[in-house]
Amino acid sequence: HSYISPEVIKLIKKFNPKKSIDIGCGNGFLCSQIHKAGYSISGVEYDVFMPLASSAPTVIIYGRA
Repeated sequence: HSYISPEVIKLIKKFNPKKSIDIGCGNGFLCSQIHKAGYSISGVEYDVFMPLASSAPTVIIYGRA
C-alpha cells in the first residue's frame, strides 16, 4: 500500500478535487493517507469482514454492517 500512496496523492494534487472517493477501499489505508495529506476522502467497501486500519478512524467507510 505505501508504495502507491505517494503516486495517488500526486494525482490528487494535480487535479485538486474538493472531494475524493476510494471505491473498494479495503481496510481504508489509502483513504487515511489521502486524509493525512489534507484532502477530503470517503471510502466504499462492501466486504463487512474487512478489518479497518487503525490509522483510518476519521475516514467514513460506507457499506459496513
